[in-house]
Amino acid sequence: MGWTELEQVILQSCSLLLADALERMQLRKQQHELQQVQEETIARLQAILDNAPVGIGLRNTELKIELVNRKAAEYNQQPSEEHQNRTMNEMFPGAFEKVERMLQQVLTTGEPLLDVELTDQDLPGFRKGHHWQLNYFPVKSRDGRTLGVGSIIQDITARKNSEMALRESQHFLQRIADTVPTLIYVYDVRQRKNIYFNSELKNILGYTPVEMDALDQTSASSMIHPDELPATLQHYQRLFALEAGETLPREYRMRHKNGSWRWLYTRETVFVRDDQGTPLQFLGGAIDITDWKEAQQAILESERRFQLVADRAPVMIWMADPQGNAVFHNQSWTEFTGRPPEQDLGTGWMDLMHPEDRARLLGNFMDPERLQQPFESEYRMLRHDGQYRWVVDRGTPRFSPDGQFRGFIGACIDIHDRKLAEDALMQSEQKLRELSEAQKRFVADAAHELRTPLTSIQGNLDLFVRFPHIPEDEKKEILSDVQREATRLGRLVNDMLQLARGDAGATLRMDTIHLDQVVLDVWRDLERVSPNHTMQLLQVDEVEMLGDPDRLRQLVLILVENALKYTPRGGAVNLEFRKLGELAELRVSDTGIGIGPEDLPRVFERFYRADRSRHRSEDPGGTGLGLPIAKWIVEGHGGEIHLESEMGVGTTAVVRLPIRFTDEG
Repeated sequence: MGWTELEQVILQSCSLLLADALERMQLRKQQHELQQVQEETIARLQAILDNAPVGIGLRNTELKIELVNRKAAEYNQQPSEEHQNRTMNEMFPGAFEKVERMLQQVLTTGEPLLDVELTDQDLPGFRKGHHWQLNYFPVKSRDGRTLGVGSIIQDITARKNSEMALRESQHFLQRIADTVPTLIYVYDVRQRKNIYFNSELKNILGYTPVEMDALDQTSASSMIHPDELPATLQHYQRLFALEAGETLPREYRMRHKNGSWRWLYTRETVFVRDDQGTPLQFLGGAIDITDWKEAQQAILESERRFQLVADRAPVMIWMADPQGNAVFHNQSWTEFTGRPPEQDLGTGWMDLMHPEDRARLLGNFMDPERLQQPFESEYRMLRHDGQYRWVVDRGTPRFSPDGQFRGFIGACIDIHDRKLAEDALMQSEQKLRELSEAQKRFVADAAHELRTPLTSIQGNLDLFVRFPHIPEDEKKEILSDVQREATRLGRLVNDMLQLARGDAGATLRMDTIHLDQVVLDVWRDLERVSPNHTMQLLQVDEVEMLGDPDRLRQLVLILVENALKYTPRGGAVNLEFRKLGELAELRVSDTGIGIGPEDLPRVFERFYRADRSRHRSEDPGGTGLGLPIAKWIVEGHGGEIHLESEMGVGTTAVVRLPIRFTDEG
């Protein structure tokens, strides 16, 4: 069925209306989407503005503020809404006149003003002490119309303060570099030259930094001493191996501008490295040590001369520090000790001192009252052959030119032979004094002892002369007394002569003997003539030894006779002779009344006899020289003798002799 014309018109009208409606709906949708995009864009822009680290603002053509972000409001110390539709001069009267002129310039010329720096002096009364960086630019439409002026502001106070501190620091460092007496330099590896010198360069090498910079590579290299070139190359190679913080020292010579050679001491380190750690620049410091080197050379020459003189000296020269540590010994010392020189350095020299002398010497050496004073000591020092030799050590303190104590210098002289001669002389003098005193005592004692028998003989003979007709029995008695005293006098003279020979240094006649046989012979001889005593022979061991047979026989005779003399009739006398290891012991004991404790220490004194109360009624006729002679014989054989006695019990004489087979003196 076909459409009528009216229906077709209605249908066409509806179609147009529907198309228009759809178009309007599409347009509204696009407008909504555009509005949403615009709102999102504005939101993003607002977020950027609010979070930007710089102040951002927008002014209209009347220079009134239409927009500021949060940072700009913070800089101005005013809320954002207080900025709307106001100029900066309106907000801060008189402070922003210079800024208003710059804004007007941008608005008029249409050209931006960038990187303008202002201080509080440019903005009177606004944020004292702050520095600002300003950027003003025109805001234009797409068709080129100027809509206003935009601004970007940044507070650069911290940066400016840092830059000022850096400049001050650089100025400070430069002043230090130009003031210190050290040449400071920087060597650049790529340029192969020093790119910095401080002013000390002029004082050390005579060049200014400008003059040094003008030298070519060849001229700069020729300044190094030819002898130092190999070491310079090795030093340069070692620099590249330095770790962070490490330095490399060096001493070398460089030519001064005047042509002389100067010794330098340098310390260098890596100053700049690339990303791979390869050194790019080296920093160094140098001082002129020429004077020190020359002084050191002079000292070495002086020490060499001293060493030469000291080694040729015939005495042992030494040097010590303030603590007593040895620091030098000459050749004579080394030859005497036979030890390596280093062994006697420090406190090693103390090992050479005799242990008996060490404490005394060190005490004197370190005595605070004697410290830093000249001293002289004598002590024994070990020679290379193991013998301790007497030396005299004289030391004197050393002082530096400023008076500081530096230790001691001294010399040791071998005085061993002189010391032995002095000791021998002293011993000889002492022996002479003792002999002289002994002689005086001997003469006095002998005169006293001789007077007694002589007086008795003289008295009895006087009776004969005065009374020639006395009875016969009295004459016999007088003659008997004279005979007894004459015998005693003869025995006394013989004993005195024997002791005199001993005092004069008479030596014993040593021979190999059987001492037990000597003892038995004496014992048997006395046993036959002593019927009034009980004589008992105890143990007798065989002993062969070196001795004087006559003197040892006399020794046994004296001891046994003494026991018989001072033992009452009917008493007992015992003898025992034993071998005790390396000793031969003789014991002769009696049963007499003993010797009192007050007499016992003196029984070996010449002419001393104990209290007569221990004698029998008849005087035994002793000379008082028997025990001194016995002691002389025993000591001549290297032995010892003593008496053991107890009152009312008896006395025992004890002799111990070393058994020798060679004459050991």
